[in-house]
Amino acid sequence: MTSPVDTQTLSVSDTQLVNIPEKVVPSTSKKCLIGLMADPKILQTLGVAIFETWYNDFEGVCDVKFFVGNSPLDPNMKKKFGDAVVQLDCEDTYPPLKKSFGMWDYYYKNLDKYDWFLKSDSDAYVNSDVFIPMLKKFRMTRSDSLGYLGLSAEGRPKDVNELGLKGKYCQGMGYLMND
Repeated sequence: MTSPVDTQTLSVSDTQLVNIPEKVVPSTSKKCLIGLMADPKILQTLGVAIFETWYNDFEGVCDVKFFVGNSPLDPNMKKKFGDAVVQLDCEDTYPPLKKSFGMWDYYYKNLDKYDWFLKSDSDAYVNSDVFIPMLKKFRMTRSDSLGYLGLSAEGRPKDVNELGLKGKYCQGMGYLMND
């Protein structure tokens, strides 16, 4: 049985909910892919901390992967993280525009495995006690329009000028989209 989504209840301070459907459907067998933007140095610090704390809270519901550029990875990190690290064909530079596009290319190639994609920075904490129930409320069918939960931001002036952008272009620490 479906129920209406009350976007007023789901709104969070400074967060936008766009095109959330009028109904939700029961959970499917697909999962959410949580992509954390990282680099080899971050894997050795924040990556290890995430891996040893909240990473396993998502087992069976979400896959958590660290997206890094083509900088050399320490063999011990490769062994520790296994397939939780996705190495992209781009540099580990800031702003991570090419890395973001590489991550979205990976998401696109894996649409059949997931119905939600969360992009987050590796220094953000994803609270499974809040995120998983919220995600279950937002389950959508393919016929629904794209759902987006996130915050648009203007970024640093230096980056705006360097990238030749106008207006808001980034989503801060993270955003969630359905397939």
